[in-house]
Amino acid sequence: MSPESADNRPVLELEEVDVPSPRMPQAVVVRSVNWRVMAGERWLVSGPARAGKSSVVGVAAGLIRPARGRHWMFGDDLATLRESERMAHRLKVGVVFGGGGRLFPTLSVVQNLALPLMYHAASPGREEAEQVKRVLAALGLEAYADVLPGDLPRWVAQRAALARALVLRPTVLMLDDPTLGLPEEEVTWWRALLDGGAATGKGLESSPSTWVVAATEPRPWQSWADRSARVEGGRWAVVQAGAGLRP
Repeated sequence: MSPESADNRPVLELEEVDVPSPRMPQAVVVRSVNWRVMAGERWLVSGPARAGKSSVVGVAAGLIRPARGRHWMFGDDLATLRESERMAHRLKVGVVFGGGGRLFPTLSVVQNLALPLMYHAASPGREEAEQVKRVLAALGLEAYADVLPGDLPRWVAQRAALARALVLRPTVLMLDDPTLGLPEEEVTWWRALLDGGAATGKGLESSPSTWVVAATEPRPWQSWADRSARVEGGRWAVVQAGAGLRP
């Protein structure tokens, strides 16, 4: 990585990274990923189902260690950091998985949101409880606060997963097929959110400045993204850069 000023460093960077399968770390699913994400960018990562998009997101977010190559977050090489320093960086990157968001099934919605604050806040208390309430209200989830994930409509579970990511106030948010299989009106809601509409001004004190959407169906996101990459056949390619991708 070339020397850059602190204000001009990528927030995430992968250099010649081989991405392993989460279930079989010895198996590489995407090879030679070179990717730089700058603050304020909107990325669309497209590709067919099971092409490895989720694994790329997992590596970029620091949840999966690369099989090969170098990985920087906020200017630091993760391989050189202590675990406490790695964790501090990972907490700045929120991840929302598709298909219901991987909520903890035995915890209610409000408990799912409170859990990361209990783990990572210095001394969880009233401020954290108020943060949970604000995020629930901003995403229209107050009526579902005490419901278990198994009893939620799929669109509600997906919003709850988003809420859980937002309670820690990340600066980067990575969304892995967040609207796949959801009704059109819910896709519209997510687009409005990413455009700064749905939840802005409804209780969120801050929202991420940098967004990545991985999508099997890219059409809802093409006019939103300003940079785009594709995963297919085990390969990664940046396919378009610049404002205003078009279908």
